Amino acid sequence: MANTLHPLYYNVANNESVVIKGTTRDDVLYGSLGHTVFYGGLGNDVYHSKNAGDTIVEYEYEGNDTVYADTNFTLPTHVENLTLTGYGNNYGFGNNSNNTLIGNSGNNRLSGGRGNDTLHGMDGNDLLMGGDDRDYLYGGSGNDVLQGGEGNDLLDGGYGNDTLDGGSGADSMSGGYGDDIYYVDNVNDTVTEWWGEGTDTIYSSVSYTAPTNVENLTLTGYGNNYGFGNNSDNTLIGNSGNNRLSGGRGNDTLHGMDGNDLLMGGDDRDYLYGDSGDDVLQGGEGNDLLDGGYGNDTLDGGSGADSMSGGYGNDTYHVDNINDTVTERWFEGTDTIYSSVSYTAPTNVENLTLTGYGNNYGFGNNSDNTLIGNSGNNHLSGGRGNDTLHGMDGNDLLMGGDDRDYLYGDNGDDVLQGGEGNDLLDGGYGNDTLDGGSGADSMSGGYGNDIYHVDNINDTVTERWFEGTDTIYSSVSYTTPTNVENLTLTGSNNIFGIGNYGDNTLTGNSGHNRLSGEEGNDTLYGMSGDDTLSGGNGYDYLNGGDGDDYLAGGLGSDTIVTGAGKDTVAFTAADIREGSIDRLTDFNSDMDKLDLSAMRSLLSGNSANLSWSEMFVRNPAYYDADRSYLVFDSYQQTLAYRAAGASSNTVFAKFDSDQAAWLNASNIIG
Repeated sequence: MANTLHPLYYNVANNESVVIKGTTRDDVLYGSLGHTVFYGGLGNDVYHSKNAGDTIVEYEYEGNDTVYADTNFTLPTHVENLTLTGYGNNYGFGNNSNNTLIGNSGNNRLSGGRGNDTLHGMDGNDLLMGGDDRDYLYGGSGNDVLQGGEGNDLLDGGYGNDTLDGGSGADSMSGGYGDDIYYVDNVNDTVTEWWGEGTDTIYSSVSYTAPTNVENLTLTGYGNNYGFGNNSDNTLIGNSGNNRLSGGRGNDTLHGMDGNDLLMGGDDRDYLYGDSGDDVLQGGEGNDLLDGGYGNDTLDGGSGADSMSGGYGNDTYHVDNINDTVTERWFEGTDTIYSSVSYTAPTNVENLTLTGYGNNYGFGNNSDNTLIGNSGNNHLSGGRGNDTLHGMDGNDLLMGGDDRDYLYGDNGDDVLQGGEGNDLLDGGYGNDTLDGGSGADSMSGGYGNDIYHVDNINDTVTERWFEGTDTIYSSVSYTTPTNVENLTLTGSNNIFGIGNYGDNTLTGNSGHNRLSGEEGNDTLYGMSGDDTLSGGNGYDYLNGGDGDDYLAGGLGSDTIVTGAGKDTVAFTAADIREGSIDRLTDFNSDMDKLDLSAMRSLLSGNSANLSWSEMFVRNPAYYDADRSYLVFDSYQQTLAYRAAGASSNTVFAKFDSDQAAWLNASNIIG
């Protein structure tokens, strides 16, 4: 049975120290209002102290002792337990033993010191400090602050909005009911929260995953740490290092803060803010909001209709939904979108690249855009600005729009339309169609059978040897450049078309055209209109078509089709060569003429002052050696020249038309 000892009251009145000595048994000792000196002795003694200056003397191995104090109190050596009583905002400090400190209903400060201590804050907003070794801190009621100190500590906040800091060591922390705050500095720290216990936040200086039922995680310090969320709606905040933040499930909010961070939203609708640094933001599933902030950021909303804003810096966006929105403001950098769906570059975004295999479109804006296609059949349109378009693989349609544009078809059978401005078009590989539009355009089809549309005499077309069979459609007078085979005039203007050294096909329009084949074995079609066709050198084919045409085969054995209308076929002295015979088809002797004016240099001697019509003879029986002859053989339907004194004729034309049998001097001009 415990002994109970009380002080003598006259000592209190005289303000003298009271000395109370216990027994060898378990004593209960009550101090005076003045200074009391306790000697508990052996046994598990209980002290009731009413003065902060009381002295308690215990020696080693004298039992497990407890102090009840209604004032600030520090446990003396060899006293294990302290309970604060009353309502005061008092402190209670432990010693080097394994102490149990218990607060009162006030706002207490309990500090365990050394040893494996147990602290109970009870009521009030308490500060509990474990100190060294392994401590057990229980906040009780109130908004408490629990600091474990060194060692692997256990912290339980209890009721209220508590702050728990395990300190060094692998600590176990549970905030209990209320909106609790945790400080983590060890990857082996554990935090436990139950459902419905409030909105809780962890501040961690190490990589950490928010446990179940903890909503918020903030990384502290400078480390390149990760922070992972859970199934709740989390708020994750990085530090000044290069962090990796992953929200997991739930509608999460992530802030990268400083550093080059990786932010991953996960499931549901997430809000990602890169803040400073060159950040990577990945929204994951759901309709997410991504804000890059400062720096050269990469934003990928993932599945869902996402809203993305890169902020200042040269930002990169990944779009996979036609309802994804990208927002950039003026002067916030040079930005690029990579899109797996059809997309229009929003205002202040400069570059758009289509990805994947889809036959998607990509449209520019009023800026100077660079648009790049994917491996599908794309439609790229630059809009205003000096744009650069690359079709890449696939059969693409590239439209430059306003200003000076640069269009590159790359692979595939592409259509390139420059629009307004002085544009550059390069078809690349494939059978491409190039139309520079208005302006003086530079066009190169590359490998393949390419088609060009020319509407300006200053348009230039470049083809290299062995790059295919190419065709120009021109609404203006034009000369076929080297290595281009075909030229077709369009519209109704009276324009010319000139060939080159190759074997050309020149086709007129509905106007009065002049077509000149130049070198090579050329094919010329006059079409409608009164056309002038000149084959030049080589074995040429001339077809006047409708209209009153003028056709000159030039050197070589040519084929000339006069067509409908009153046509004229011209020959020169150079055409009179052995073996050079032009073939005339569809020649109508009632309407068509032969112009031999350029052959007058062949007339000499007695024939010098005569015309070719006067030299004309049909099937002559004999020849006068003193004169020249224009000989028509109605049986062979050939026309030949016989020089004065010559022993044979030089045939230079053969007629395939039956009407040519009626050829006579009236058909001859010159």
